[in-house]
Amino acid sequence: MKSQLHFPTRKGKTLIIGLGNTLLSDDGIGIYIVRKLGKIIDNPYIVFKEAPIGGLELLDIIVDYKKVIIIDSLILENNPLGTLVQLSLKDLKGGSSWTRHQVSLNEAVELAKKIKMNVPDDIRIYGIVVKDISTFKEECTPEIKQAFNNIVENIKNVLKIT
Repeated sequence: MKSQLHFPTRKGKTLIIGLGNTLLSDDGIGIYIVRKLGKIIDNPYIVFKEAPIGGLELLDIIVDYKKVIIIDSLILENNPLGTLVQLSLKDLKGGSSWTRHQVSLNEAVELAKKIKMNVPDDIRIYGIVVKDISTFKEECTPEIKQAFNNIVENIKNVLKIT
């Protein structure tokens, strides 16, 4: 039985979604990046969204898109701040430490496929190495603010977006 959830206006489009919480310093970087990309990219086949959620909650947002690109903060020791790291769904398998959500995105997508939801086969995840995701502050750390424009350009280049 096919899921009743269906959004025909999403067909053939790419969703670029920024995850995070703008109240927790660098944790908002995914949202800030998507806001910037949405201002500088005018393409009717690309949709930009922000989401302070993950795991199962993301399914309603990503269903029926052709491709989904997720941008989020990432804490990695011994990596320069602002580094863009590509991850796969398999990297999130088994409740990866990358996600603070109870069900990993990988597990949510596997479940969605089992119940015949139309989730995209092409889901790309980009983590941006950040410094602080726990301080209550409505702006990124100085290091991430300074690297912000370079991060945006790196993402545009990696995704081949003009």
